[in-house]
Amino acid sequence: MKPKTVINQFNYNYLIVILLFTYLGMVYFSMAVPNIILGLVLFIFILGVSTKRLQLYFTRRNWLIYVIISIPLLLTIVSVLHSSNMIDGLKHIWKRLPILIIPFVLIFGKYDKKHIKTGLSFFVSFTVIASLVALYNAGKYFNEDILFKTDFAHFITLIQHPYFGIYTLIALLSIFELGLIKHRALKIIICLLFVCVIMLTTSRLVYILLLSYSCYFLFKNLSRKRFIGFTILLAALVIAFLGTNQKIANKFKSTVEYDNSPRLQLWNNSLRVVEKQNAYIFGIGIGDYYSNKKDTYYAKGRDSGMLGLNPHSQVFEFYITNGVLGILILGSTLFVFVVFLRQQERITFFLFSIIFLFSLSECIFSRQYGVQLYCVLIPILLTESFNKIKNEVE
Repeated sequence: MKPKTVINQFNYNYLIVILLFTYLGMVYFSMAVPNIILGLVLFIFILGVSTKRLQLYFTRRNWLIYVIISIPLLLTIVSVLHSSNMIDGLKHIWKRLPILIIPFVLIFGKYDKKHIKTGLSFFVSFTVIASLVALYNAGKYFNEDILFKTDFAHFITLIQHPYFGIYTLIALLSIFELGLIKHRALKIIICLLFVCVIMLTTSRLVYILLLSYSCYFLFKNLSRKRFIGFTILLAALVIAFLGTNQKIANKFKSTVEYDNSPRLQLWNNSLRVVEKQNAYIFGIGIGDYYSNKKDTYYAKGRDSGMLGLNPHSQVFEFYITNGVLGILILGSTLFVFVVFLRQQERITFFLFSIIFLFSLSECIFSRQYGVQLYCVLIPILLTESFNKIKNEVE
């Protein structure tokens, strides 16, 4: 019997998943380190396959999932080829290239639920550290009247405030749904920390998602009488928060007021720019559209159909850059996602819906931490690790 070498003693599955969640969690602190970690993941993956310590499973189901997940990158490549200014469009392919790499590692490898729970525990640990830093930052600016003001949220959150809120909410849900923390007191403290930080992000979508999940959790885990009592208490807390925080109340109010809502104006601009260029079917090449980019919030005339404004919606961006054809492809992709999610455990629906709803109000593929979120979580949610039928049999 041959003695085990150091390479053979590696648990490649654990190592790859832990590194990928470290890749996701390190975004709080650095934009360069995650790329170094991704390179390390690829090296270990290739090493594992070449030494036959990692098995690849090229099933029809896995190929279908991989192709579906790769659709955003494929649409981007088509849009770049459709651009007159192709050189300017190449940077968008480069930014979204992990969509081709990370899902391949996660889908064709075989990772158990325990591997993923360990990886998520690392991600939760990074989120705890980032949340403590954010809470410290909030304390520094407590007397300077910038708390709960969106324009100043970047002084508190380590990354752009809505992304910070989404990342923290995902960590919070993972704790509850997967039981990542067993110690009750520690679990309560960390969850309260996450809730406090989410409130500081000023993200309306994250507020709504947190409230929705809280109501669902209470409904599923409490008797009818207690559920009604806690729901009334939760409603009172929400009313008190909005009543004592006019800045947030006004932000919610402006959501439906066109003149005061940058997003409504930008979404209208998306429709007008396609109309102006008569690019309904194939859209405007992404290299051409962003070649004249202006500041998203402070540009004048953002509702006039001018080129180059960030539409603040991934759906609207694909409509601009890939036209109606792109939207039809995305719609078909979403349908396949839903079909697969029906076979998965409850947490997969929660996390997928968070990312999907977030993409309606942000161009998630235009920022590194949006691409990272998609590349790591979406493939995992669709793997057999969370297949409820398979897990019930086991």
